[in-house]
Amino acid sequence: MCTGVEIDYPENISIGEHVLPASGCFIADHDHDIAIDKRIDQQRCVSAPVAIEDDVWVGANAVILPGVKIGQGAVVDTGRSLVAMLNLHS
Repeated sequence: MCTGVEIDYPENISIGEHVLPASGCFIADHDHDIAIDKRIDQQRCVSAPVAIEDDVWVGANAVILPGVKIGQGAVVDTGRSLVAMLNLHS
C-alpha cells in the first residue's frame, strides 16, 4: 500500500488479495445523511459495505464511496470517484 492511502471504516470494507491502492486514495463505507430539515451537525451517519475483489489496481487520488463493489481485475482511473459497481476486469 502506498503512502497517503486512507481507509475509513466503522462498519464493513472488504479488500481482496493483491489489491494495490496508489497514493492519495480514500475508501469509506459511510457518509452523512442529507436531510433538508436538519442542520449538518444534526445529520446521522449512514453506511453501506464496500467490496474490492482480488487483483484490483486503484489509481492515485481515487475515491471509493459507500456501497461500491469493484470486481476482480478492475482498474480504477486516477482521480476517479466511484459511487456504484465496477464490473469484473473493467
